[in-house]
Amino acid sequence: MKAETIRLLAVMASPRANGNSAWIIHELLEDTGRDIPVKSTVYSMSGKRISPCTGCLGCYKNGGDCVIRDDFQELKSLWVSNDAILYVMPVYHLGVPGQLKCFFDRLGNTFHGQPPQKHRKVIGAIAQGGISMGGQELTNLYLMSHALIMHSFFVIGDRAQLGIGLVSGVGGNRDSFREKSVSGETGYVRDLEISRNMLRRLVETTAIIRAGISLVCETQEEDEKEVRE
Repeated sequence: MKAETIRLLAVMASPRANGNSAWIIHELLEDTGRDIPVKSTVYSMSGKRISPCTGCLGCYKNGGDCVIRDDFQELKSLWVSNDAILYVMPVYHLGVPGQLKCFFDRLGNTFHGQPPQKHRKVIGAIAQGGISMGGQELTNLYLMSHALIMHSFFVIGDRAQLGIGLVSGVGGNRDSFREKSVSGETGYVRDLEISRNMLRRLVETTAIIRAGISLVCETQEEDEKEVRE
C-alpha cells in the first residue's frame, strides 16, 4: 500500500529571521521524503505579531474564534491542517520564546471551550542554548506537556533524550551552526544526525497513526453499513 503524503509544519519559533533555528530547519528538511512522501511548510515567527491571551473567554462563546486579530489565526490554521509539527527554537529564560508561549496559550483556549477534539498531531522539538544544560530539557518538557494537552503525541530523540538539545555557544552568534557545519565540528555532526533520526521517527510515527485512523474509519463505516442493512 502506497503511503499517503505527510503534511509537516516546521515552526521556526525564533525572533531572528536567519539565525541558528533557520539553519537547522534548512539542514533537516533536505533529508525528508525519501521513504515516505512529505510536504513541508516552514513558518517563521520572526516579525510576526501574536499578542498574549487576555483570558476574555470570547473564544468559548463564538465557536473557538479568538477575538484578537493578529498573526495567530494564520499559524493556528497551519497547525490544524498539518499532520506533524516540528518546533525549532532557542531557549529563552530556560523555556520557550515569548511569541510561542502566547501562541500556545491562545491555541489551547480556542479549543478548550469546545467539545473535546482528538488532534492526533505528532510533535517533535529542537531547542538550542548557549551552553549544555542551558534549559534545553526544560524547554522540551514544556513542549511535551503542550503535546499532551492538545491530545497529540510527542516524539523524543535517540534513547533517553527528551527531544533534541543543541548547543550554539555563548555570545549569541546567529551563524554558529552554519560555521560548525562548514568546519565539520564533531559534536555538531553528531547532534545533527540525532536530529535527523528524530525527524525520521516523527514522519514514520505520523504515517503509522494516519494509516491506523484510516483503518478505524473504514471499519466504522462498514459496521454502520451493516447496521443500516
